[in-house]
This record gives sequence, structure tokens and C-alpha cells, in this order.
Amino acid sequence: MTLGARMMTLSNLMRRITALRFQRFFDLALVDGWIVSHLGVGGPMSLDQLAYCAGLAKSQMSRGVTKLVSLKLVDRRRNPDNQNEVILTLTSGGRDIYKKIKQQWPEYNRLLTTGLSSAESDMLLDLVKRLTDNSRRNLTDEQQASGEEVDF
Repeated sequence: MTLGARMMTLSNLMRRITALRFQRFFDLALVDGWIVSHLGVGGPMSLDQLAYCAGLAKSQMSRGVTKLVSLKLVDRRRNPDNQNEVILTLTSGGRDIYKKIKQQWPEYNRLLTTGLSSAESDMLLDLVKRLTDNSRRNLTDEQQASGEEVDF
């Protein structure tokens, strides 16, 4: 198997685990939990910024944001500096859920990195960051080659 195939398998397993946990603990779909998490970490941001952070298409994020606005977990407001742009923020209910999600991160990371030393975990984090940067560039290249709108 190629490295890419193994990474995709790992990603799929992690998505399934995360989806089950978001559903079980917070009654949220996977994308909705990611939106809450990214807004909690990154603070107020545009839909474009949110999609970039999550590595998902804007259309996917937009549907999730609409749902979270209706659940009163996310607030949408016009950017005072650019009236064409909407800024997304967590409501107090969204912040409460984010705090609970964040509390689970150490345990989730511990389960994921079981069997790795601290140095190996640090090295893995650095490698994943670099692979993510490479993948963002590769996606842009593929979108341009396909005549598709570039997300990032």
C-alpha cells in the first residue's frame, strides 16, 4: 500500500471515531462538530477561512453553519470592514460545547498515539503539519488543472 492509501485509511478511521463521539456526546454531525471546534480554536472567521482550516469545501461548511445557526450554536454577522463577507462566531451555547469538546482532546490524542514515545508524537505532529501543507498545495494544483474553483 502507498503512503497516501495508508493516510486515507487512517483519516477515514479517525473521521468515523470522531463522528461517533460528536454524535454520542453532543448530538452533532461530524461537520457540525468540526465547525464548533474550528471556531472555538480560531475565533471569529469567515466561511472561506473556516473551510480552509477544516480542509472542506465551502458548500459543506455552509450547510453545517446554517444548521448550527438554527440550533443557536453559531452566530452570523456582516463583517463591518467588508459588507460582502459574513463573520461566524460561537454563541454562548456553542462556546459551552466547544469547551466540552476541548476537554476530550487529551484523551483522544492519548488513544491515537498509544505506543508512541513523546518524541515520536512530536515528530508525527510535525510531519502531519508538513504533509497537510503539501496536500493544500497539491489540491490547488489539481483544482486549477481541472478548471475547478480554487478553495484555498
